[in-house]
Amino acid sequence: MSPRNMSPQDSKRRIGLDKRPPIPESICHEVRKRCGFVCVICGCPLYEYHHMIPWAICKEHDPANLTTLCPTHHAQATSGLLDGKLIEKANASNSRSISSPYALNFHGDNFIFRFAGTDWSSEGKPQRFDAIVIDDNPQIGCDFIDGKILLNMIIFDNCQNPILISNQGFVQYIVNYWDIKWSGRRLRLRDKPKHIRLDIEFIPPNLIYIRRGLFLLNGIAIQVFPNGIYCHNNGNQMRFGDSVGGDCEAGTAHQIALGFGYHHNSKTSAAVSMHGLKRYQSFDLFKSIKAIDIS
Repeated sequence: MSPRNMSPQDSKRRIGLDKRPPIPESICHEVRKRCGFVCVICGCPLYEYHHMIPWAICKEHDPANLTTLCPTHHAQATSGLLDGKLIEKANASNSRSISSPYALNFHGDNFIFRFAGTDWSSEGKPQRFDAIVIDDNPQIGCDFIDGKILLNMIIFDNCQNPILISNQGFVQYIVNYWDIKWSGRRLRLRDKPKHIRLDIEFIPPNLIYIRRGLFLLNGIAIQVFPNGIYCHNNGNQMRFGDSVGGDCEAGTAHQIALGFGYHHNSKTSAAVSMHGLKRYQSFDLFKSIKAIDIS
C-alpha cells in the first residue's frame, strides 16, 4: 500500500513502526536462547520477536517482555487471534529439548553443494548425492525421490552429541546450545561469540551453500572454509577452484563429492578422497578443534 492510499489509521501505524528502533542483537540473542531458538507455541525453528505487551504501549525492548513466535503465530498474535495469556504461559514454561521438524523445499533432477570455493554438482540422475562423507557416513547429502530433493545432514559437537539433524528433508536441532539463528534462508550455529560451528544457506530449488562448517566423526575432523577444506588429522588444506571440476561421476546411483576415512562400497567413489588418517581419541581433549573464529 502506498502512503497516498493509506487510511489515517494505517498512516499512524506506519509512523509508529518507522519510529521504533530495531531490537539490539544482544537482546535478540538473550530472548531466542531463553525461548530455545523456536516458536514458544509450536516449536517451529523459524521465529520472529514478539512484544507480549504491545510496543505501542510499552515503547521499549525489554527482554522480559519479548518472546519468539513463528510467522503464523506472530500474525495471529498481532491481529488478536491468539490469546495473549496463552503466549505468556508458553513463554514462561517452554521446556522443549528439540525443535519441531521443519520441511525444506528442494526439487529437480540435480543438486549443487556450494562449499570450499567450488560448486559440487550431481551428474545424470542419481538416487543419492553426498557432499561430505566420513567412514561411509554422510555428514551432508541428499536423496532424489519423485522429483523432490530431500536433505540429509548431521552436525555433532565435540563430544559426538548431535546438534542439528536433517532427515529426508526435515530439519531439527537441539535447543540447549549457545546460539542458533535462522534468518531467512541462512542458518548459523555458534558455540560462543564469533565462533561458528555451521553457517549454511538453503537456496531453492536445488542449491545449498555451506559457508563454513566443522564436521566431526570417529576421530576425524574436517573444517570447511570459504575457499578450502582443512583436515585436522593430517594438516592438509585442500583448495579448489574453477580449474578443478566439482562434478561427480556420471552414471552412478550414489555420488560423493568428498570422502574421508574408510570406504566399503566398491560401487561408489568420491570425486576427492582421503584415507589412512590418524584419528583422535577424543575431540573434547583436542584443544585445537574448535568452531571457526570469524573475528
